[in-house]
Amino acid sequence: MARVIIFLVVVALIAGMVGCVGGDGNDGGGSYTLIIDFTAGGTVTVDDVPLPGKAILNYDAGTVVSLNATPSVGYRFVNWIGNVSTIADVNAASTTITMNDNYSITANFNYVVPRTVIELDFLTFWPSTDFQAAIGHKAWMDTIAARVLAETDNYEISWNVFYGTEQPPEIYSLVRDGVYDIGVTSPTYCPGIFHLWEGPEYPGDLYRNNAYTMSMAIQALYDEFTPLQDEMAAQNLKVMHFWSTGPGYLLMTEGNDVTSLEDFEALPHPIRATNPASVLTIEALGAEALKVPMGIALENFEAGLLSGTLMPTDVLKGFGLDAYVKHCTFAPFSYQFVFMKVMNEAAWNALPADVQTIFNEVNEAWPAYYGQLRTWGEADGLQYCYDTITVFTYYDLPNENPEEYQNWVDATFHLIDDWIGGDATRQALWDKFVELDEYYATTPPYSTWIPGTSPPLVPTFP
Repeated sequence: MARVIIFLVVVALIAGMVGCVGGDGNDGGGSYTLIIDFTAGGTVTVDDVPLPGKAILNYDAGTVVSLNATPSVGYRFVNWIGNVSTIADVNAASTTITMNDNYSITANFNYVVPRTVIELDFLTFWPSTDFQAAIGHKAWMDTIAARVLAETDNYEISWNVFYGTEQPPEIYSLVRDGVYDIGVTSPTYCPGIFHLWEGPEYPGDLYRNNAYTMSMAIQALYDEFTPLQDEMAAQNLKVMHFWSTGPGYLLMTEGNDVTSLEDFEALPHPIRATNPASVLTIEALGAEALKVPMGIALENFEAGLLSGTLMPTDVLKGFGLDAYVKHCTFAPFSYQFVFMKVMNEAAWNALPADVQTIFNEVNEAWPAYYGQLRTWGEADGLQYCYDTITVFTYYDLPNENPEEYQNWVDATFHLIDDWIGGDATRQALWDKFVELDEYYATTPPYSTWIPGTSPPLVPTFP
């Protein structure tokens, strides 16, 4: 009885507000009846007046009535059901209904099962300010988290991100041993483990257009060449995906620009190398090589103990090498560096199946995205040099001196033959890599894509 009395008081208040207390239908004076109810799990407010329960309200014809559905803790608003033809948005908790007839509507609430938070540690050697981390890694994590929230009823992803806290050579073992769940590393950073991955990083008479086509070729190589998969499977890791830097740039300090083989022999200090293939390349060209992590390389640059480095151009901006580098010689045959994103196998196996599916779908799209992002970032890094370095010179060796460029290719061509060494598996890998490099470098849309002035769009999913 108490509920009925309260209900009548509220109805009287609302009816007084609209100024029209009528019957239970159209009384000929232009009024209509609105019956409002709501399922368990929430409340409804009509024109800012909360309803304690089901209500029968009367309005002048054409009146626009404000509706607001508020879910209780543990519930969510689903939609308005019933006579909803004049409700502005049946899926919106806050909306309106226009009184053109008698209507009976219900606010529909559903119980929400509490989500299980899947907390994952993500480790990368890139600093948080570098585009690879600030744009690329963030987009990968955000895309996965958003999809898990939208496409599963029970789970959400929470990321703990560690930028540049560990040296690249240690990241592989830290992920493999379960100290971190997911890490960004490279087969090159794991000496003596991923022997077959050394091959694609050797110099060769290849297309190596840019990081986009190179990333597509690297991922396809892994997908199509079973021995690479076997090598990775033996390490108790779940592969997320691979990608690549762009081709070779010799970034040189003042007075040490290299445009001929003779220039290498005259250099006063070593050229920094990032991988074993780069060491051999620099030595075959006639200079001394020093293979050290970026942190030590920066110390050597500051001390004036390096003549340059063989790397992509984004490092000039991302790692502060613009303070030392004054010249750049483009020699695309000379350099490729493969990156990989891997997950601890036990952490992967612990993920629910529907979450694993989302990871796999995002990973499939990411080599192309990272490749495009790196192509953009490397172009942006080169432009940064022109804009910030007082006297910066750029030498496009293949176009400005094709004959000399061929001399460089010839000087290093024996290195891949030495690495293959008559091994049938290595030969098959190199042949497949050459095939894929040519395919992506000459086949649209891969071969015709060019970066814009802004980073590429993040992949979206239906």
